[in-house]
Amino acid sequence: MKFSLVVPCYNEQQSLKAFSKEVFMILESIQEQYKKDMVFECIFINDGSKDNTISLLQALANKQADIKSHNQPIFNTKLPPPPIYTISRFTQ
Repeated sequence: MKFSLVVPCYNEQQSLKAFSKEVFMILESIQEQYKKDMVFECIFINDGSKDNTISLLQALANKQADIKSHNQPIFNTKLPPPPIYTISRFTQ
């Protein structure tokens, strides 16, 4: 079973490291309960942040294979909202 958690982020520079650590502790606990039947990934979407959020997301994604990041710089593009766009981007 594959489990994907999509997390939109906006100006989360201060809380991103602690938040991602907590998320992965929870997901690893769930994975232990299901043993090897569950594979998970966490897709973080930078939703036009004005701080250093995207750099932190890219660093996390480079460290862990089960983390993916996507940068949605500005909402005025002709793309669908970030979660929908990202899901279609990663599932194609």
